[in-house]
Amino acid sequence: MIVDAKSAQDEKLAAAIEEAKLIYLTGGDPGYLLRTLRGSAAWNAILQAHSRGSILVGSSAGAMVLGGLIWKYPGEGFEDGLRLVSSVVVVPHHDSWGRDRAQGLRPSIPGELALLGVAEKTAAVWSGANWQVLGPGEVTVYIGNKERTYRHGQAFNLG
Repeated sequence: MIVDAKSAQDEKLAAAIEEAKLIYLTGGDPGYLLRTLRGSAAWNAILQAHSRGSILVGSSAGAMVLGGLIWKYPGEGFEDGLRLVSSVVVVPHHDSWGRDRAQGLRPSIPGELALLGVAEKTAAVWSGANWQVLGPGEVTVYIGNKERTYRHGQAFNLG
């Protein structure tokens, strides 16, 4: 388990990650997760595993850090994410508290980025080009002043 900067630099843990078929980034504090992974041996191992076809899953904060930007608390702006999916900003828990947050963030999102509002118990699965929604909730895509909602089984792209 990678829990802090020291464990993120552990070469034995990185080697295990590189061999993994499934890598799961959990929720919690997105800023802490970002600082822990950025430039680490663990993040390099994740990238290597993913490039070979391993599945990478991000839940809540874990999904947020994979995007181009992550949002901080209201009024605090954005910081660069890990940029695996550089074209998105993720707002998790969109169905419970994230919709209001997404609406507040929309005006400050750079025009080339899409804001993805992902409901709880729902996945926005990215194949490298296209997205597909899985689960009982919705994924709402905000690009500029446009908003589109997708449900289980529906595919979409951001182009």
